[in-house]
Amino acid sequence: MVTDYPMKVVKDNQRNNFFSIVCVVEISASQDGSQQCKSNSRSLRIRRPDEGLLAGLWEFPCDTSDEEAELSMTKRIKLIGHLLKKSFRLDPPKNYSIISRELVGEFVHVFSHIHRKIYVELFVLHLKGGMHDLDGIKTMDWKLLDGEAISRMGLTSAVRKVLQI
Repeated sequence: MVTDYPMKVVKDNQRNNFFSIVCVVEISASQDGSQQCKSNSRSLRIRRPDEGLLAGLWEFPCDTSDEEAELSMTKRIKLIGHLLKKSFRLDPPKNYSIISRELVGEFVHVFSHIHRKIYVELFVLHLKGGMHDLDGIKTMDWKLLDGEAISRMGLTSAVRKVLQI
């Protein structure tokens, strides 16, 4: 009968157990950050894989935890350290020093059936070997971009939220 259609679709429950740490990494030319200002700051971006969710889009380096509990400061420090070492071969104090590190905010982002709390941390780093420390990284596509270049890119809503923070 006509009243039998359309049938209701059973929706997936939103999963509330995802937490991410987004690492906004700015590179400073000086060891104390004195030459770094917002007008000339450049930050790292990585390109997502060509297949899968949000394929090929650019984002800040990030790592995700599927633990039930929120990410403590200790856990966030560990995740970021592992991310920088694995992705960019950056290992303190061997090849970089941290000029400043700050939790700049957090927000909840809902994408389809995924409910994710995202912590945003800003790092200003001094590379001891200069930009040569990033030469030869072949594990992923990455770029060092300024604010003007970022504004011309197609960005996901989550990356836009990070930029607003």
